[in-house]
Amino acid sequence: MTSDFSKAVFVTSAADRRDFRFDRPIVVFAGRSNAGKSTLINLLCRQKNLMKTSAKPGKTRLVNYALIEDTFYLADVPGYGFEEQRDYFEKLMNGFFEVSGKKLKGLVLVVDSRRGILDSDRDMLRYVADRNIGILIVLTKVDKLNTTERKEAIQRVREEYPEANVVPSSTRDSSLLDTIRNEVTKLARRK
Repeated sequence: MTSDFSKAVFVTSAADRRDFRFDRPIVVFAGRSNAGKSTLINLLCRQKNLMKTSAKPGKTRLVNYALIEDTFYLADVPGYGFEEQRDYFEKLMNGFFEVSGKKLKGLVLVVDSRRGILDSDRDMLRYVADRNIGILIVLTKVDKLNTTERKEAIQRVREEYPEANVVPSSTRDSSLLDTIRNEVTKLARRK
């Protein structure tokens, strides 16, 4: 049964490991800057302003937590891909992954469908590969592609990562958002 994301509550923003939450299971949303992580969480939770969004890349600098049905967290982490923020991002994320430990149940890798999987996304997937967490790859901004481009974008990711679950996200197709909610709930409930 899928959790009720519409009852999500913003909990906190964490700047370093002292503030990270690990009292419940965590599903982390990661991806390049401006891939649509915060927007996707807001869409899933049916709350326009649950997570702050910005058109300016690199605006998210903290790990932001939303609590779903008092059972698990969605963690919105800063985007990667900007050289000037690389050291900050690596320090923050290393601390996040170390502290989260077994509470980290899944990674939702948010990928701009117009760009596809880039080297920085591959680095993130390699980084979490040995952590025994579930992986869901969500392709955002598919509404900006025509039908052929959309199919090709999805196919390319599925061919490169056949073991991963790949789902497109569309503001025009609520069934895709329902699929993502269901998959995120499954990740959070992993043993």
